[in-house]
Amino acid sequence: AYGGIEPGWIDNDRPHGDNNNDSKLSGLRLALRWRPDADWNVDLGGTLQRLRVEDSQYVPDMGNVTAKRLRQGILPEPHDNDFINIRLGITGRIGDVDLFSTTSWTAHEVDSTLDASPAASSFGMAGPILFRDDRLYHVFNQELRLTSRGDGLRWMLGGSFLRAMTDMDAKLTGPNVAVLPVGALTQEA
Repeated sequence: AYGGIEPGWIDNDRPHGDNNNDSKLSGLRLALRWRPDADWNVDLGGTLQRLRVEDSQYVPDMGNVTAKRLRQGILPEPHDNDFINIRLGITGRIGDVDLFSTTSWTAHEVDSTLDASPAASSFGMAGPILFRDDRLYHVFNQELRLTSRGDGLRWMLGGSFLRAMTDMDAKLTGPNVAVLPVGALTQEA
């Protein structure tokens, strides 16, 4: 298990905007191996990680690296980045054939919020607005190989399967406005 907190270093002109871009990271990694006999290994592993950033990571160019970092946004711009990965590997021997199999599944969620207030009138909106970009990625992968042993004719037979999916949802929202969808995407390969 691991975790950490990074203090913010950007101030915002909103009330209580000092050091507003702090981030929190937490995660867990796990790996297990089972050896049913000398010729076989079964490996199971996983990783889970969460990252939260409270506000924006940028400021306008101020030309002086020692100047106070001040961002003049109206609304906070939090960022969320989480992923989980699970994997299973099996290696073994069946007579004069080596078997290798690996399976993995990963889900990655990235949610970003940006202050879009300067562009509000372009969308027929008034007041402060946020652009929310929520994305979810899934990847499943399977590979299987059989390889001959011995001194004679050597061969290898294998196959793999990969499936990837992306979901994206983009919208404008704000404290005083209704949600306005501005983009959606679902892809599979």
